[in-house]
Amino acid sequence: MAKRVAAKDRKKSHTGVLLVVLAAIVGFGAWNYRRNVALEQSAKTTYSNLSVADLDRLIAAYKQEIDGLHAHGQPRRAKVRETADVADGVREFERVQRASRSVREAGYAVAEREGVLHALEAERAKRTPDTSPWLVFLRRAFTI
Repeated sequence: MAKRVAAKDRKKSHTGVLLVVLAAIVGFGAWNYRRNVALEQSAKTTYSNLSVADLDRLIAAYKQEIDGLHAHGQPRRAKVRETADVADGVREFERVQRASRSVREAGYAVAEREGVLHALEAERAKRTPDTSPWLVFLRRAFTI
């Protein structure tokens, strides 16, 4: 008989612990959900004031511009030619420097536009409701 009472007491204590843990998880989830919603609403980006249609037009324009830069071709790296004297060597050095600078600047232009395109696509992805409401809820409730 004493064994049955001890088993019932253990079950009650396990149930109590389980309820406390469950209440803590629900409380943390509710607090974290509210915090994440407030963070999402307060996070202003450069493109947050644009409409979805404007974002789509900008994304298309940047993709077209990047494709144009790639289609135009990157400037080729300069090949160094042999020179006969010092004056020709200086002119050759300057020519190679100009060519190298144009290669770097073309790379910078493409990288800059790709960075802006990435930011625009990230802003567009935030506005696209392609995930289920349950996944959005779980992400807001349980991500730190």
